[in-house]
This record gives sequence, C-alpha cells and structure tokens, in this order.
Amino acid sequence: MRGGRAIEMNKILNYSLLILFLLSFAYPANAATIDLVRSTVDYTDNVDQGATLEFVWDTQSLSNEEVRYLIKDIPSEFDVSEANVQISSNMGTFDKAIKSSKIALKSTTALDGNLKVKIKIPIPSGCPENTYTLKLSEMVGSDSDMTSPSSIDITVKKSSIKPPSVVHNINTGENFATIQAAIDDSNTQDGHTITVAAGTYYGDVVVNKRLTIKSESGAVNCIVQAANSQDHVFVVTADYVNITGFTVIGAKHTEYNNSVGILTGTDTTIDNCRITNCKQAIKIGADNCTIKNSVLSDNLYGIYAYKKKNHEICGNQILNSHQGLCLMSVSATVIYDNVIKNSTAPLGTYTPTGIYLSDTGNLIYSNSFIDNTRQAFVYENRSNTWNTATIGNCWSDYNGTGYYVIDENNTDYHPRDLSFCFDTGHGTYPSISGMHTGTITPSQDITVQKLYTYPCTGTGGHTEFISISGSGIEESASWNGYTEDRDTITFDSSFTLEAGKTYSYEIMTGSYPQIHHTKELQTDYGWLNCTKFADANGKEYDDWIPAIQLFG
Repeated sequence: MRGGRAIEMNKILNYSLLILFLLSFAYPANAATIDLVRSTVDYTDNVDQGATLEFVWDTQSLSNEEVRYLIKDIPSEFDVSEANVQISSNMGTFDKAIKSSKIALKSTTALDGNLKVKIKIPIPSGCPENTYTLKLSEMVGSDSDMTSPSSIDITVKKSSIKPPSVVHNINTGENFATIQAAIDDSNTQDGHTITVAAGTYYGDVVVNKRLTIKSESGAVNCIVQAANSQDHVFVVTADYVNITGFTVIGAKHTEYNNSVGILTGTDTTIDNCRITNCKQAIKIGADNCTIKNSVLSDNLYGIYAYKKKNHEICGNQILNSHQGLCLMSVSATVIYDNVIKNSTAPLGTYTPTGIYLSDTGNLIYSNSFIDNTRQAFVYENRSNTWNTATIGNCWSDYNGTGYYVIDENNTDYHPRDLSFCFDTGHGTYPSISGMHTGTITPSQDITVQKLYTYPCTGTGGHTEFISISGSGIEESASWNGYTEDRDTITFDSSFTLEAGKTYSYEIMTGSYPQIHHTKELQTDYGWLNCTKFADANGKEYDDWIPAIQLFG
C-alpha cells in the first residue's frame, strides 16, 4: 500500500511540475496584457539590460480581413535595428517596416482564422535604467477600425547577469563592463592605458586620472553615446589624458543647452575620433590641448574655447556646423591641415562662420575653408598670422589672384584656389621614411610649383626629393633642410599636369610623413597609384601612398 501511495504521489508531483512548466510558457515572467479593439497583446513590461523585450499579438476569428500592427515612439536607447518578427506559419504575406522609432506590420492579403505575431526588440546591455513609454495600435478590417495609440510603460532594470568584460586595463590585466568602472577602479592609476572593445557604450564618462583611453578597433566600431541628451559624453578633469578612436554622439544640441561631446582638461589629446550631433563637439576647457585627425560633423560648434591658450588643432574635418572653430580670447594656437566646410547652420542673428577668432597671436595655415557662409571673422580686426613663408590656406571663394584679405589686420599672403590644388588629404600611421614610386592621374589641369607633405604630429615628416615625369614633363625639386617651411618643397618654375594624363612620380621621404595604406587612392582631384615603396630598412610594399598636396 505504502509503495502504491508513493507511486501515486510521484505521479501527482510529476503532473504538477509539467503543468507549471507549461504555464511558464503561457504566462512568461514580467508579462502584462493590453486589449485593443480586436487583439490582445502580451508583453514584457519589466526587462533586464541586455535582455529582449517581447510583444505577442493574438487576433482571433479573422474572416477575409486585412491586419495592421504598429509599435511607435520606441526610444533610441532600444536596438530597433535588430528587431525580429515572427508570424503564424499558416497566414498570408506581410510587409514590415522597421525604422529608428517604429515597427509597422501590414498584411498584403486578406486573412482568415487566428493570427499570432511575435515581435522581439533587444535591449542593449548599456541601456540606462529607466521607465520608457511606447505606444501600440492596430487595424483589423477597414481603416475605420484603426485604434488610437495606447500607451504602455516598459521598465528597464539592471541585469542580474554579470555583463561581459569589454573594457580592459592593460597595465593591471583587469577587465570591466563599462569605461567608467575601469576608470574608477582603485587599481587604475595615472599613466595606465584602458582599451575598449567594439560596441556601444553610454556616457557621461568622467576621466579624473591621467589615462590613455582608446578603442580596440577604431571609431567606426566603438560608439560612446550620451546617457542623457542634455549631458556631456566625456568630461576630462585630470591633466595629460589621451582619448583615441571613438565615435561620440547624442549630446543633442539646442540653442539653450551646453551639451558637449568631449570637454577637455589641461594637456588633453583627442585623436581619430568622430563626434556628431552635439552643441559643441569639443569644448576646450583648459590650456595646452591637441585635437587631431578627427571628424566633427553636424554639431552647432565644431571646436569651442574661451580664454584658453596654446593649442594644436590639425588634420581634422569640421563639417556642417554653425561655427567650425569658435576660439574666444584664445591665443598661441596653431591651426593647420584642417578642412572646415559648410558652416552654414543659422543661430539667431549670428552669421555662420568657418573660423571665429577674438584674440591675437594665432597661426592658421594649410587649411581648406570651403563653402562657409562667412569663411573667417576676427573680432575687432585683432591680428593673427594666416600663412607661413610659403604656404597659406585654400579658400573656396578665392579668385586665384592676389592676397586673400579677411580684414585690415588679417591677410593670407599665400592663398590657394581649390581648383589649383591636388590634395590626397590626411594619411595615417604607421609611417617610415623611404622611396615611393607610382603614378598620378589628375582629373583637372593642376598648376604645380610646390609640394607639401603631411607630417605625423610631433615629427619632422617631410619630402627630401621629388621627380615628376611623363607627357612632356620632366621636373624635380629637393628639400632645403629644417627651415621654417620644412614641410614644403618648391620647384624652380611652375608647370601644368593635364587632366586625364598619367605621370610617374618618385618621392623620397624623410622622418615620419603621413601615409595612405592602399594600392590606389581616389581623391577629388584624380588618382594616385602605388608601384612600390621601399622603406629605410630595405623592406618593400605595394600599398603605401604619401599624403601630399601639389599646388601652384
């Protein structure tokens, strides 16, 4: 008897567990339900960071009817691009549209029977803890049945699962889930390097130690987004901080807030970053800063500074701003090799300007000012220097003759017309001296008398010798040593490279010039091809092209 009762009790227990198991599928954890006109929608209203938000639409007794489902006002913090839609296999065909803040599903055939649709939206592991509001609506049958959007609340909470270690202190060997955790760790000390794996992270990040913080795979793959659109993304409070290789986004600008992509401290270096959609892409908050090789686009201000001095701003593209460079009461700053383009965004009564200065003693040369509403403005005509002994700036509104006059105290004495310049743009590292051989095919006639070599920052990168030959051209020039304009070589007389013709070049470089690591390079002015590069150690390559300008 006892044995029989034990068997019966085990059966009951097993059946109970089976029922609980099945119920766990029918009623998922954190489930909530909303009833629309013809459908019931079950969804997860309480979800962990890194988990998946799930909607299950259940529409019964369809009779030759069309169906539309809509989820809208999806917050930008959710990963809509990875949304997944599953539809009952026995139903007709559907069109789906997944956009940045909306998922729409529409049947393209009339349906009969019961329809179940499951929509999954991943929640990034770095999504801020918060309660977010979304809206749901549907149409079953005629358009007149379309329901008004119903609001639902989704709470994202900290994950109970330990997130992956994607941030590394290479000095201590420790791993972290966030950039801020790596900075704050007690074992992280001045002089350490923190590397960040590819992915999307959330600011704001406060750097209060002397650190190098760099991405492992470059700005395209490593994004730091403002946790709150009104806050800064990176705030540097320590000196001697290096930030390299990030895309910084989302400190959304309005006329009245001061959200900043990166706010610098003393001796901050920013290198190879991409910063967009901020009021100020970079705000220089202290002296002695270096900003180089970065792309600052679609910000109200590209680089902004007030009463800070002694900076180096080089090799950047500053695009689609109200003011590309706004340097208020800033002196002793060198600005070169930048492209400042399309400063056209209005701001009240203020004129959009490529570069705005309000102090003296700055050096501005070898920049390209292109299609800005006002190329340059100097407050009260305070005097600055706009060229070296041989090289000035490119101006899209320069007519090709005479000087380029900004005001009575500011003149570029060696301006260049963009149409008379063959420019490869800035190169990258690594670099070494050696002999380049290759070909150049301009897409327009180029008048040449000078060669400028883009140097690696802090080096004497230059060209020691150049020869250009072909189609009746046989020209060469040599370097004059470490003079004021050591980056520039001047030919004895000018000559013209004709559009569509191919010329051979030999360029012997010294020190550390910038390099394009590619076999062929298309520019706005034509093509360069690498035949061979033999470095100073005798090693040969077929994918090194020097970063240069040829101009009259």
